[in-house]
Amino acid sequence: MNDQARVPDPAELLELLQDTVFVCDENSVIRHVNSSCQHLVGYRPAELLGTRMIDYVHPEDRDRTLSRVWQIMAGVSATRFRNRWLHKNGHAVEIDWAVNWSERHRMRVATGRAVESPEG
Repeated sequence: MNDQARVPDPAELLELLQDTVFVCDENSVIRHVNSSCQHLVGYRPAELLGTRMIDYVHPEDRDRTLSRVWQIMAGVSATRFRNRWLHKNGHAVEIDWAVNWSERHRMRVATGRAVESPEG
């Protein structure tokens, strides 16, 4: 085994992921996001930190998204869903989400990736 090989620390691991990782508090304020968010929705992490995630959700999907978020936080619903976010350039991006709520930390951790069109 290569003596130089090592498992990256958790912060490095997050930056190596292709999926975007969001950590939001119970008020849906974004507390952490990895750098892949720029590819997904066009914003740099620093632009998203401290803002409310719902502000980026497509207006037609906001009520459904908030309903799903509350269900997830209550522990009564599946933790996978799709919605659309508005890219920084203005177009809609359909995102597939996997979300977990940590009661202990009072935070939601979500991974998101763009839904690919059937054409690829």
